[in-house]
Amino acid sequence: MRGAGGDHEFLNRLDTTGVTRDNPFMRETLVDLEKNLKKVRTAVAEIYYLEDGPADGSPVFLLHGFPDDPGGFDPVVTHIGGRGLRVIRPYLRGFGPTVVHQSAARNGQMAALGQDVIDLADALGIKQFHLVGHDWGSRAAHAAAIFAPDRVLRLVAIASPYFVDPGMPVGLRLKQTQAFWYQLYFHTREGKLALEEHSAELCEHLWRTWSPTWAFSPQDLQAVLPSFRNPSFAEIVVSYYQHRWNVGSDSAFYEIQQAKLQRTQTIDVPTLFIAGSLDGCTLPDSSRNVEEFYRADYQRIDLPATGHFPHREQPGTVGDLIVGVMEW
Repeated sequence: MRGAGGDHEFLNRLDTTGVTRDNPFMRETLVDLEKNLKKVRTAVAEIYYLEDGPADGSPVFLLHGFPDDPGGFDPVVTHIGGRGLRVIRPYLRGFGPTVVHQSAARNGQMAALGQDVIDLADALGIKQFHLVGHDWGSRAAHAAAIFAPDRVLRLVAIASPYFVDPGMPVGLRLKQTQAFWYQLYFHTREGKLALEEHSAELCEHLWRTWSPTWAFSPQDLQAVLPSFRNPSFAEIVVSYYQHRWNVGSDSAFYEIQQAKLQRTQTIDVPTLFIAGSLDGCTLPDSSRNVEEFYRADYQRIDLPATGHFPHREQPGTVGDLIVGVMEW
């Protein structure tokens, strides 16, 4: 989809944003002009996003995970096209051209990612919206739903839960911790170097082990790699996973939001959770028995022969589920 102002106007706009061709993402990709890449400036960040569908359509944010970017939702967006949805896909902080210009806010904690979603909606003048999130995006969507439950109409969480079964058996906890080896790896100097210098090999390895039956192409992998060349990519990833294990340093900028996440134990938004039966990252059994944390409607769908990336592996099914949720 080409911007209404044409290529010349689009490139001129990029040159005046403060995130220019000097940004590795811009320099390496020169921007895919067939996609309607847009940008908003919030109090802390310049958030780039893709937008499809009618401007007056029902807003739905598709939030990507790690290691991925908004392009992972391309087949889903194609499948649900023509349904009257205004589909907005931001690059999360640390990915693609999105940058955090407020140094005090440069953090990967969940409070920051969730607030980015609210800030983006505010900047676009969107009062109420649907949220779909995969992996990091799932947790960011949950955080946004905690911050603004009156604004989030429906939540679709893919692969990664926000809560865990308080009665999870020790054996399953050990298996899940083993599957989360990469999160602990990123606490080390070697892990950070892998993010900085070997992101292609790292991404391919994670994709293959997390989705063992997904026959992704070399082109699929190459398409996502520029998004990992953001100058803050490794920093944000390390920060995110440090916070997952409660050893990250909180930003004072998100003190209020972080406190709200810590004291909130329920989600008040109707939620659908989509799991892949072969997920090698978030083991399917580790995301069960969480219904008590959802005070509105909660449903779970398990997709057979599917790994950690259902939106990439089964885009038609996931697209239909997303549209169906909005009709609840």
